Amino acid sequence: MDENKLNIVELFSGPGGLGLGFHLQGFNTTVAYEYEDDCIDTYSANFPEAEVVKKDLSDFTKEDMTELRKTVRRKTGKEDVDIVVGGPPCRSFSSANPKKKKGDPRDVLYRPLIKVASELNAKYFVMENVADINNKTSGDVHEKKVFHIILEELLEEGFKYINCNLLNSADYGTPQTRERLIVIATKDENLPLTFPKPLYFPNQEPRWKTVEEAFQDLPRVSAPKDPSYGEQQEYTKKDGKMYICEDYGDSPQNDFTKFCRGELTKYGYVQKKLVKGTVNKLTNFIIPNHTERIIERYSLLQEDESQGLLRDRLDREMSEKDLQELIKRKVISAGTFRQKNRRLPLNRPSRTVTSHVREELVHPEFNRNLTAREAARLQGFPDWYVLKGINQKPYKGSSEDLGNGRDFYQQVGDAVPPLLASAIAYELKKNLMPGSQSAICKDERESLINWVIKEGITLQEIKRSEISPSVTIGAALSGTVNFDLEFMSPFTLV
Repeated sequence: MDENKLNIVELFSGPGGLGLGFHLQGFNTTVAYEYEDDCIDTYSANFPEAEVVKKDLSDFTKEDMTELRKTVRRKTGKEDVDIVVGGPPCRSFSSANPKKKKGDPRDVLYRPLIKVASELNAKYFVMENVADINNKTSGDVHEKKVFHIILEELLEEGFKYINCNLLNSADYGTPQTRERLIVIATKDENLPLTFPKPLYFPNQEPRWKTVEEAFQDLPRVSAPKDPSYGEQQEYTKKDGKMYICEDYGDSPQNDFTKFCRGELTKYGYVQKKLVKGTVNKLTNFIIPNHTERIIERYSLLQEDESQGLLRDRLDREMSEKDLQELIKRKVISAGTFRQKNRRLPLNRPSRTVTSHVREELVHPEFNRNLTAREAARLQGFPDWYVLKGINQKPYKGSSEDLGNGRDFYQQVGDAVPPLLASAIAYELKKNLMPGSQSAICKDERESLINWVIKEGITLQEIKRSEISPSVTIGAALSGTVNFDLEFMSPFTLV
């Protein structure tokens, strides 16, 4: 037992992307809650000291809270924890979900996260979710946004000091432009509510990491039936019904691939190495064994072109007879899922990786979908991070199927990018250190959040300067506050 260790309790842990980020900064997971079997196995394999509890958090009882307190006391020797973190399921908020509806029961899964943070007297509450939570209405008579209800309930639980921001994972070294809403809150008026500064940039050095950089040392191979083989196709071997690669295509040549292979102790905000030695054996590189018609479809795709955009282009470029022939052979789908089968750009970061990544993204150079290892690279998971489960199982569209696990792709796509989590953990650890900076504008911070709730302001509006902060917020707070959009954190007073 190390009473001086910084400890977290994690809810909705998934396979551990958020937890990994905090561990890379020296934190320790006391308890993690998750409901999917494969995610539990993955988390446990990577953090054996953590107690991982299978729990449907839509029903977190007083008895569960009592057991959690006992575990925290037993494992840390203390009654409280430093940080409670979690990323409640985002599907009911996501713009990618065409069936999202008001009043979805998943809309309120943030509540156990707030309750646990309050009951354990956490120094910091941290929640991650999709940016669209800013816009989803709750379905109640007042049509409040879920985002503002979360802020209200944090205030009611005593978390009077709150800050929020939209962070892009590419800014912190991930080869993916995944934007996420981060909410940080505290009951302690002296704790700062700052966010980490970006370390990588789209138009200046050091630049965002690209897909090409992320895949630099991976085997250059295509689907087994593709006649235009990759130049390292001999690296592929058959293992039962699967085609796999166990050898890397090259040695790591850039700082991202060196980080993934375990050669660098520092990368971005990461300052701690969790494993010894480098990774020389490639895992989770099971090559999709596509049919010839799927390979033909992918051969038609241009850079950053999805199945829907491909259909639009062929409508313009091909005769109706030729197009109908492709549809008849099912090379082109008659009922197109427009965002499906998008060919990745080579010299830019990937778009957002989701739990549907196995079918959504196509390799930038080869006529196949990604392997699970390639998807994990785009999320920023190092190669030494163990994934438990199987390579492919049907996606679960029904709540009746929940709890039985997620395949490699679904686990990776649902996770928080570890490098983004590490940057947040770095900032909070810095603020928790003795002698760190003090919080500013203590008296006005709660008033600002109340103003945001009352006016229904979203972070997107603030980012786009659709409101006039210096006038509107100043008037709301009797001119006592200067709100500066150029400052790092949108809800931080300066």
